[in-house]
Amino acid sequence: MLGLAASLAKGGASLLTYVKDNLKLYLDFKSSRSDTLAFPSEGSTLFDGTDDFIEIGNASEFNFGSGNFSFSLWIYKTVSTGSGAYDGLFFRSNDWRIKFQQSDQIIFFDNGTRDEQIIDNGSSLLNAWHHIAIVRDGTTLTGYVNGQSKGTITLGGSETFDSGTNNLIIGQNGSGNEFGGKIVNVGIWSRALSPEEIQSVMNKSYSQLGSVEKTSLVSWWALDNTELGTNLVSNGDFSNGATGWTDIGTGWDLTGGNATSDNSQSGSSKIRQSVSLVQNKVYRVTYDWSYSSVGSVYFYLGSQSSGWHGTTGNNLTADILYTGSTGATTFDIYTGADSNATIDNISLQEFYTPDSKGLNKGKETGETTTT
Repeated sequence: MLGLAASLAKGGASLLTYVKDNLKLYLDFKSSRSDTLAFPSEGSTLFDGTDDFIEIGNASEFNFGSGNFSFSLWIYKTVSTGSGAYDGLFFRSNDWRIKFQQSDQIIFFDNGTRDEQIIDNGSSLLNAWHHIAIVRDGTTLTGYVNGQSKGTITLGGSETFDSGTNNLIIGQNGSGNEFGGKIVNVGIWSRALSPEEIQSVMNKSYSQLGSVEKTSLVSWWALDNTELGTNLVSNGDFSNGATGWTDIGTGWDLTGGNATSDNSQSGSSKIRQSVSLVQNKVYRVTYDWSYSSVGSVYFYLGSQSSGWHGTTGNNLTADILYTGSTGATTFDIYTGADSNATIDNISLQEFYTPDSKGLNKGKETGETTTT
C-alpha cells in the first residue's frame, strides 16, 4: 500500500492529465463554488413572453398513448409568471401540456384529465439556466430540475397522452400564455429515461449523446441555429435574362442582369415565377433593391401579400407564414406605380428550426435564435 501511495504521489501530474481525457462534466465538491455545472450550448432561442413560439406539427410519434415518455430541455426564464398566468413550455391543445402555474418555481402537467403540480423547485427559476425534465415510467410521472427529482404524480394505468391532429408547440400554453426567456436542447423520447440518464443527457449536445441515450429518441431541437431550405426561385440573379420569369404588365426590363422598372408600369405590373409551397410553413424572401427616384417594393405568395417594404432602397429579408393551399402557386414581385427600382438576387426558401434526430422541423414565430 505504501508503495502504491508513493507511486500515485510521484505520478500525480500524469494521472491528472489522464483523467481529464474526454471529461464532459467536472463538479468540484471540495470547493464552495456553485457554478461548476457546465452549460452544454453556445446558442439558444429567445422567446419574448408575448407572442413567440415554435410550432412543430402533429407527428404520430407525439401520441404516447399509455406508454412511457421523457421530455428534456434547458430554460433561462426572464419573464416572471404572476397570478393568473400559465406560461407554457410544451403545448398540444388540451391533450397534454407542461406549464408554469402562477409561479416561477412551480410547474404543472395537464393532460386534459388531470392538472397537477409536477415540480416545486422550492425557489425561483428566474434569471439562471435550469434543466427541466418530465418522465413517465409506468404509472409514475416525475419532474426533475437540474437532474434532481422535484415532484411526482401517480397516474391511472389507463391514462393516455394523445392529441390526434393537434400540433406540438414549444414556448406556449395556448395564445396569451407564452414563455419568456431562452430555451435550448429540447429532447423528446418515447421511453422513460432513468435518473442517471437525465443527469447525463442534460450535460450534452446532440452530437455527444451515446447510442443508448439515443434509443427511442423521437426528436431533438438544439434551438441554437435555424436553417433554410432549397431556393425555390430559379434565375434569381437574372444572369440568364428573363428565363424562368413572366413579365406581367409594362415597364420591366429583365435583360441587364437584374430586374428594372422604368416608372411607366401600372400598379398591377409585376414579375412572376411559379413555385410549390406548403401550407403553414414559414418562408424567407430576400432580395437586393435600390431606386433612383420613387421606389417601393412588395411581394405576394399566391394571393397573400407581404405588405410594403419601405420607400428607400435596401437589402430585404422578410419571413412570411404561408396560409394558402399546398401545391403550385405564384410568387410575384411588384413595385409601386411610377417607381424607378432595380431588384436582384431574389431567393425564396423555407425557414425552420431543424430536428437533429427526426423529421419534425419547427415553424418559427417571432423568436430570435443566436448561435
